[in-house]
Amino acid sequence: MPLVARFTRPLVAIVLVVGAAACGSGGDGSGGPAPLHVTCPAPTRTAFAQTRFTTAVDGALGLADGALYEPARAGRFDGSGARAVAARAAADRAVRTARRDLRRAATELRTGAGLCRAMGAPLERLDAGLAAFPGAMRDGTAAAAATRLRDAAGAVIAAAARRNLTLTPDEGATP
Repeated sequence: MPLVARFTRPLVAIVLVVGAAACGSGGDGSGGPAPLHVTCPAPTRTAFAQTRFTTAVDGALGLADGALYEPARAGRFDGSGARAVAARAAADRAVRTARRDLRRAATELRTGAGLCRAMGAPLERLDAGLAAFPGAMRDGTAAAAATRLRDAAGAVIAAAARRNLTLTPDEGATP
C-alpha cells in the first residue's frame, strides 16, 4: 500500500468522526447550549440597546426561515443521500448561529424591563423550537417542527409589533 494512502484513509475517518460529533450537538441534552431563559431587570433601569436587539433577532428570524423552514417544507432533509446530509449539516449550523443570535438579543433585552417582559416569553419559545429542530430532523419530523418554528417566529414579530418595534427577518443571514 502506498505511503500516502496509508495515512490518508485514517485521516479522512478522523475528520468525518469529528465533523459528525460537532454537527450532532443539539439542545436535547447532548452537550448543546442550555435553553434560553430571559430574566428581566427591575423596572428602575431604562437603558435599552434597541438597535443591537433588533439586529440580533432579525438575524435569528432570517436563519429560521431561510435555512430551516424553507428546506424542511421542500423536503430537503428527507433521505440519506449526499444532498440530504449536506442540508442537515447546514441546518445544524444555522440552528447554532440562530441560537447564538437569540442569546445576544436576550442580553440586550435585559437592559429594559418593559420590553423584556413583553418579548421574553416569545424569545424563549423560539429558542425552544430551535433547540428541538435537530432532533426533529433525526426523527423525520422536520416539516412539522419547521411549522412550529415559524409560528414561534410569528409570535416574536407580533410581540415586537405590539411594542412598536419593527422586526424584519434578515433574508441574507448565513450560518
